[in-house]
Parts: sequence; C-alpha cells; structure tokens
Amino acid sequence: MTYFFVFLLLFGEPVKETPNSDLRKSAREVNSLLSLIQRGKSTAALSRVEKLKALPAPYRSFALASLLSLPLQKNKQTEVILQVYPFFKEILAGRAFLPGLGKWLTSDPCAVSPRLRIARIAAELARPAGKAFIFMTLWKSFPGHPKGTEYLLEALATAKTHELKNQKELLRFVLFYAPAALNANTRLELIKTIPCTQRKPLLDPLFRRGQLDLVPQFMGACELPLRRARYHIMKGEYGKALEVLKNQKKTPEIEKLTTRARIHVVPPAREAKSLLALWRTSPSMKLLRSTVKTFLLAGDYRAIRTLLASTKTTGAYLDFVRGYSAYKTGRLKDALKIWRRSQESVWGRDREKLDYWIRKISEDLYPHTIAIRKPVRSFYMRLSSLMNARSSNHPRPLPLFISAATPRGWELSRALATASLNRQLSVGLSLLEQGLPKMASECLYRGLSATSKKRRKQKFDLWRCWDLAEGNPPKCKETGDWIQKKSTLSPQLKSKLALSQSWPHLAPRWGTYLPRPYLSQVRESAARHGVPAALLYGLMLSESHFEPFIVSHASALGLFQVIPPTGNEIATDLGHTQFHVGELLEPGIAIEFGAAYLAKLAKMFGGNWPLAIAAYNAGPHQVRRWLRRKKPIAADEFIEEIPFGETRTYVKLVVGRWTLYARELGETAPSWPTHFNPVSN
Repeated sequence: MTYFFVFLLLFGEPVKETPNSDLRKSAREVNSLLSLIQRGKSTAALSRVEKLKALPAPYRSFALASLLSLPLQKNKQTEVILQVYPFFKEILAGRAFLPGLGKWLTSDPCAVSPRLRIARIAAELARPAGKAFIFMTLWKSFPGHPKGTEYLLEALATAKTHELKNQKELLRFVLFYAPAALNANTRLELIKTIPCTQRKPLLDPLFRRGQLDLVPQFMGACELPLRRARYHIMKGEYGKALEVLKNQKKTPEIEKLTTRARIHVVPPAREAKSLLALWRTSPSMKLLRSTVKTFLLAGDYRAIRTLLASTKTTGAYLDFVRGYSAYKTGRLKDALKIWRRSQESVWGRDREKLDYWIRKISEDLYPHTIAIRKPVRSFYMRLSSLMNARSSNHPRPLPLFISAATPRGWELSRALATASLNRQLSVGLSLLEQGLPKMASECLYRGLSATSKKRRKQKFDLWRCWDLAEGNPPKCKETGDWIQKKSTLSPQLKSKLALSQSWPHLAPRWGTYLPRPYLSQVRESAARHGVPAALLYGLMLSESHFEPFIVSHASALGLFQVIPPTGNEIATDLGHTQFHVGELLEPGIAIEFGAAYLAKLAKMFGGNWPLAIAAYNAGPHQVRRWLRRKKPIAADEFIEEIPFGETRTYVKLVVGRWTLYARELGETAPSWPTHFNPVSN
C-alpha cells in the first residue's frame, strides 16, 4: 500500500480519456489559432490550415471564419477556403451549382454563424454566376434571417448586372418577399401582369408585415372587399370599413371584421343596450360579461347593478363588478359586504384586488411588503401610495450592484469530464472553457434548451422558416422531433450558465433578486428614448419571460413581443430601411424597438405610463376608445374597468415588476396621475 501512494506522489494518477476529450482538444486548437491571430502572427496562423481539416464541426468552421478575418489577398482567401472546403471550387468558378451548399449551411445549427460568414466571403471571391448562386442559396436556406432580404437583393443585383438567366425568377421573389425594394414603376409593371384573382397571396403578407403603404397599389381596381375592409381597419378608418362590408354576404370573416370596426364607431351606451337585448333572448356567460364590460365603458353603473341583480351567475370577475357597481353608485356598505363574502373564495391576484378595494373603502392603508414573486401585490402597494398621497418614493430605492454569476473554469472542466451531457451542450461548454463565449452561445443555448421541460423555439429553426419572412411566424415549425434530454449538470451550474449568458428563462434558480439580462443594452436604450430602465425590465419580463426567440399565437416575436406591423412602424420611425421580421429575434434590436415604441406611446398619452403600458398590449386605438368619457376617471377605477382581462392583468404585472426593478436598480419609484382625462377621439 505504501509503495502505491509513493507511486502516485511521484508520477500522479494516469490520465483518463473522458467522453469529451476530443471536443476539448478541438476547442483548445481553435483558441490557440485565435491567440495567434490576435497577436498579429498571420504566417503562423495560416500554417495551421492543414490541421483545421481534421477538426470536427463546428470547430472547423469557427477556425476558418477566424482565419478569413485576417487582411488577406483575394487569391490567398480563395486558397484557404478551398483547402478546408474543396467543394467550393466549382461554385467559385461559376461552373456548377451544387445542392450540397445548402445542406452544408444548415447541417449543423452550432456552425451557422461562421458558415454564413464564410459563404459571404466566398460570394465576393466567386465569378458572377457563382456569386448569384451563393446569395440565392443563402436566401433559400435562411429566408427568416435578419439579412434574408439583403441576400435576395444581392442575388438580383448580380443577375441584373451580368444579365444572368434567372432575373425574372428573382424579380418574382422580390415582389413577394421585399416589394418595397423595387422602384415604383417596376413594381407596378409586375403587378399588372397578375390577375385580380391571384393577388390575395400577395396582399396577405403585406398586411402581416404592416406594409400598408403598398396595399392600394397591389389592390388596384380589383374588388377584394375583405382585403379592402381590412386595410381601412388597420389604417383606423372604421367608417370606410363598414361601408365596404355592409352589402357583403354574411360569413364568419365578414362578421369578425364588422365587429372590429363597429366597436370604434357605435357609442358604448347604444352597443350595451343591443348586447343586453341579445343576452335576454339567448343568455350565456360570455354575452353577460361582454354586456357588463360595455356598460362599464358607458359609465352606466346603475344598469350593471340592475343586470347582475337579475341573475345568479357568479364568478370572480362578476362578483367583483357587483361590488364595484355598488361602490360607484354610493352603496359602500353593500360593496364591502359583497367583496368580503367574495374574499373567502378567491386567491392570488383576485384576492389582492379585493384586499385593495376593501381597504380603500375602509380607509385602511395598504401594507408595504416586498415580494418579487408577487408583482400584483407590488402594483397595489404603489397604487395605494399614489392614490393616498403617501410617500412619493415608496418602496425606497435599494441600488444593488450585482455581478453576473459566471461559471468558473474548474466547474466547466469538471462538468465536461464527469457530467452526462448532450453533444450541443458539450460543444458549448468546451468553447466556453477556452474563454470563447460568442462561439459557444448558439450550441450552449440549444444544449440547455434540450434539458428544459418545455419545448422552446430556436433561432436556427426560425431563420429557416419561410412563414417568418412572410410575417406569419406562428406557422413556423421546429425541425426534427423534440426529446427532453436528461443531463446530470447541477442546477447551480446550469443557473450560472444561463444567467451569465442573459437567459434567465433557462435558469432553474434566479436567486434572491430579479435577473438583469442585457443590462448595458437596456440602460443605453432607456437613456436614448427617455424610458425608465426598470420599466423596460418589467415589460420584458411580462412579455417574454426573457426568452429571446419566443413566438406568440398573435405573431408577436422576441423579448418585447413586437408584432411585424408594429416592428415595421418602429423601423420607419427610427429611419431603419429594409426592415426584416427576423430582426425582432435579435436581443439588441428587440430592446431598442421596445424602448422606442414605449416612448412613442408615452408621448401619445401625455407621459401617462399606465396608459402607455395598456396601449402596448391592446393597441393605442383601444385605449383611446376606453378614454372617451364625459369626465376624468380615477386611475385605479380606470385600470379595473379595462374591458380586456389580459390587458387589465398585464398593466398590473408590468407596473408591479417596474416597482420591484426600480427598487433594485436604485431608480425613482413609478408615478402617474391619480386621475386620467378623457379624450374626444
């Protein structure tokens, strides 16, 4: 036994090959190459080209993309590319258009970014036919990529300059996917060749992407009543929409559009009476709630009391409105009695709401308690402070300078050596171990997502989606079957990895305080547009839970859940030409667009943040409709009277989280007027 310990002391334990030894070795090779490039040793870096050929994907692609960043002559760039990827030879010469290029671009999700860079450099080195082919392949492989339109236009420009045969095909693609890029005369000539019966597929993407300025040109003199009505509704011309629809045959789609336009034209009092008559002939819970909400907009609280007294239908919302209608008609004791009885059977957010209103009538102050998991409570706490003219800055700022929890090198090494990991997670960790976070990002995200219980959208799948380019992201499907891959990665390390990469939605634990992903970008955009950084965080958390590639059923994308038409509107305001829907998936652009749009809404509503937040969720046209009243309304009453349940809860969540983030970031607590003024239109 003694000799064994002496042997270990002198020679150490024999090195064991671990399952990830080859990956770690490849990552070290890439890091070594980058070190040479950064130190300006170009010759030494180029001498390693032969070694690159032996590296597995995606390391080979990362290494080649790094080499091509050197200031090389064109012939040397060509030589390096062909040494590593010989199949480019015929493509660069413009003699062969291999389908294998698209397969190479899409075969490894972890290597997409470096391969796109390599392909773009290769395109500039190729003959005209080869250049057009490479850009066409880039576009067909990734139509949802933020630069997808740029790839298509590059292919068209090359084809036009060198009079290639595929010009007409490319023009048709541009007309469908990027019509704004064509000059008006060319666009009009192409449209004239398309019969009216075949223009619907061209018009629908324009609506989805919000390119309304092009719609009249595409419709021309064609009838198309549904599309014409939809155009007027999106432009806010509700009377014109009703004129188009009034003589149309009744169909579900016609009725839906008519209802959308009608609510903005018919006064709430008249609409409420129509709904009441309909409910009396065919009563239903849905119709009853709609009638009650419309009477609230009309401010007819006596009618609500009478209506709810005539039915035994109950529910958290209807029970609250019973008490609320009593409160608004001066029957405070009745309101207290109703709400206290309801308080016994509700929990969570409904309980917080009743607690606030009972305390308001009883003139009892709402308690000041901080709970990061209960934003609605924080909302009512702040609301109570403002409505009762208490401390103007409560809760008090608590500036916390929290450094991101970054995994240490030994933690990564141990995980790679001992943990059971999927390949993508292994590749990501091996690159991260070498201090290459940007290269590791794509693989790391996919690897961590694969260990999640929830199936999550991936940037790679969305980039490949044609529906995204058309402005219809909910139709995008994930490639391949999703299988939850178990991992022995510890929750602590998983949380550190996720939080350090600004992915709190993938972290099993957040810790004591709220996460602060993309902190520098949030602060820069907030300062640029005059929006509180804490409010941006509250909005981002409520919209996407910090998930950058999330897509909603309503076509909203990214961190701030911006729909394509709104994205197009913001891009125009910011002077951003050639907007592509895929840009909303980029965190930096999503944060900038979210801040710019929120600032625009705040200006629209005179700096009233709760109204701006409600407009962010429901649309400014809806908020203006809710404010068409005869006299000002108290802030707490307006929020409870919002007809859309989703928007009502949304305002409370965002303001509550804004309050919590303001405390942690050391900002002034949220404030807004205690009464909201009516608008005339």
